Amino acid sequence: MVDRRLPPAPGMTLPAGIALAALLFAAVLAAVPARAALRWGADAEGGAPYVYRDPANPAAVKGFEVDLAAALEAPLGERIHLVQYEYSSLLVGLDRGDLDVAMNGLEVTADRAAKVLFTEPYFRYRLALTVRRDEARFADLAGAQARGAVVGTLGDTAAERLLATRGVAHRIYDGQLEPYRDLTLGRLDAVLLDDPIARFYAAPDPALRGLTDDPALPGGVYAIAVRRDRPALKARLDAALRALCGSGELPRLLAAWNLGEGNPCGAEVAAGQGRYGAAGAATSAATGPASGAAASGAAASGAAASGAAASGAAASGAGASGAPGAASGDASGGGPGDL
Repeated sequence: MVDRRLPPAPGMTLPAGIALAALLFAAVLAAVPARAALRWGADAEGGAPYVYRDPANPAAVKGFEVDLAAALEAPLGERIHLVQYEYSSLLVGLDRGDLDVAMNGLEVTADRAAKVLFTEPYFRYRLALTVRRDEARFADLAGAQARGAVVGTLGDTAAERLLATRGVAHRIYDGQLEPYRDLTLGRLDAVLLDDPIARFYAAPDPALRGLTDDPALPGGVYAIAVRRDRPALKARLDAALRALCGSGELPRLLAAWNLGEGNPCGAEVAAGQGRYGAAGAATSAATGPASGAAASGAAASGAAASGAAASGAAASGAGASGAPGAASGDASGGGPGDL
């Protein structure tokens, strides 16, 4: 808690009794342990629109999950502190006790749900297939596969699982911006990633277009992950998410980031019966666990990228004023933050 008391003006002296009382009060405050904040693991180097360095203030981060974490503090009744952690090691960090929660566009899949507890969803996504605007060889993923197209994606994602399961030729990237750049340059035939990523990086590019009418592309949900031995924390987070749905704050937050179509606040979620939703179950069944290729493309390092809590003020980069804009190179940069 910030001490908002004004200090005495320079040169001002306090009466001895008041000074002694102030010293005693300060000693009492120092003896009271500060309430620890929830340690939220996310990778700011993963890119927009989740958590990323604010181009206008490199010391801070922004993203719709930064705004969501800030919004969750009030119903939870405690602070949330961002810990910079490598994306592929987030679940490892939970298991090791480095993190209390992981929230970083984590798709609920069967293999992950076997390792952690997932909260109610905070976003519903669909996979988005992006091609060059002049692409005429295929109109869906099946057509791309039949043509021997190479599809770019990120490792350890629902998109990578789907491509591996269906035997589609694909190339794994570490960053979100790079596959779209390679697609524009003709080094790839398509990119398959979650629609929030496509909206931020591909939609502003006039050289690219989305194939949005492919019924074979499944959807799913993002949820917050906690350790399996912390059901009470999951219950508190569920209640906080339902409160944000009930107040309309979560829908407003998503709309500010042009993500309103992913609003998960249906009647079943508000009633606490959403689990991960039918869409999440469908994604788990459709994609299955990651293949060996995925593991080689995005193997967990077993260590945090920095392993240390960030010191910047994420709250300064949060809010609807940080609504998304066109993709840029600095959107994929990382930056620590503290809510």
